[in-house]
Amino acid sequence: MDLIGKVTASKMAGQRSSRPDTKYAEELMQKEESGDRDILEQDAELLEESFGIILEKKFSWEIAILYVEENGNFYHILALHANQNPLETRLENPPVPTPELSFSKYMEEGHKPSTIIGSVRRFSKSSSQVRAFRGWLIRLKERLTKIQKSDSLCLIIHDRTDFEIPWEMISLKNNDEILGASLPVVRWQDIPDPEIYDPQPCDSTIKLRVKHDDCCGDIHAYTNIKDFKYTKQEIEAIEAHFKVHRYVEIKDFLNKLERVKTNVSIVFIASHGYFGTDILKISFGEQKEENRQNLPELENYNWKFFKNSPGIVFMNCCHSGRLQKDKKYHLSDSNYRQGFAAFFLEKGAKGVIGTLEKISDEYAAKISKKFFEIHRACPSLSVAEILCSLRTEAVKNFNFQKNNESELFYFYTFMYVYYGNPMTMLKITPSGE
Repeated sequence: MDLIGKVTASKMAGQRSSRPDTKYAEELMQKEESGDRDILEQDAELLEESFGIILEKKFSWEIAILYVEENGNFYHILALHANQNPLETRLENPPVPTPELSFSKYMEEGHKPSTIIGSVRRFSKSSSQVRAFRGWLIRLKERLTKIQKSDSLCLIIHDRTDFEIPWEMISLKNNDEILGASLPVVRWQDIPDPEIYDPQPCDSTIKLRVKHDDCCGDIHAYTNIKDFKYTKQEIEAIEAHFKVHRYVEIKDFLNKLERVKTNVSIVFIASHGYFGTDILKISFGEQKEENRQNLPELENYNWKFFKNSPGIVFMNCCHSGRLQKDKKYHLSDSNYRQGFAAFFLEKGAKGVIGTLEKISDEYAAKISKKFFEIHRACPSLSVAEILCSLRTEAVKNFNFQKNNESELFYFYTFMYVYYGNPMTMLKITPSGE
């Protein structure tokens, strides 16, 4: 099944529509009013025509889509699922500016993790747009529970704003049910397709292929053990169970990936991560600036192995899941948001795990070790389901006992986001093979 990560049906030359085409929403509403609800059998053509989504019938009930569009200092949302009326929110009158809710804004101002967690929970209750979406999603889950299909529901978030709203941390019901722990959540972005030459604006972005996929092979890891106390323990714990090719120098790591011939399940990076006011400041590596690679420099390497062995990229680095528009150098269409997630997905990776802000070395190591422990215990879980399981544990611990350990584990776990195919599974070569 192909799920195209853009939902606009038509675009003006050189720019993107400010809001999605609502033809699908309107026709779905008409079907509801007429009593015709055979959605699984009849709506694939409407999805493709209005939103560029090619959806196989057998998967349609598994996927919900949240589309978020920016309009100045405001935003509105469109939520879609084949078995439920669409939700489309309008700009409030008078419009209410979007709160500065991102991890980055709060941490720049020096707020404690407990303050940030509480602020997101208040936002979940006070924002009319989020409340409408919460109600829509809760009703959808209840409907799917009746037909015993709620356990397979996955949410794809296509957020085209610069507000960096931490959607995974939104409360659904009180504080016991958190979005990113309640169901698998993945993100997607508009990414220019390098294989399309002289493209028309409406068909120039990469398609998100939603299908059961296995990422088979070894782990290739760059680990900065010079600057971090816990990174060595982290990678040794992973090496105990999986076949890992480990590099401590960034140039060795990148040169080896250029020539790798074996299958690669995961490209694992545990290092510093940097984010700034322009595209050249997005980088990873060491504290010494000469031992870093910024985003444009990565273009100098050959990433063809992703085409032959499409694995995922796990960037256990600060800021590695953030995206921004290139407002200074204009290395691409300024409408597109850039970052490591968009870069590796463009090169052919099935998915990218990254973080939304600075993360503690100690908790980065704990979270990645827990990620691989869950995979070993439940190898049939997809990458998105592993992260969901991680968040579920963090929510339970935090709600059971609010101490410094449970608070920080909750806070940092929800910083990790996943871009890519929600049905990708890992088949990592065991150690010793």
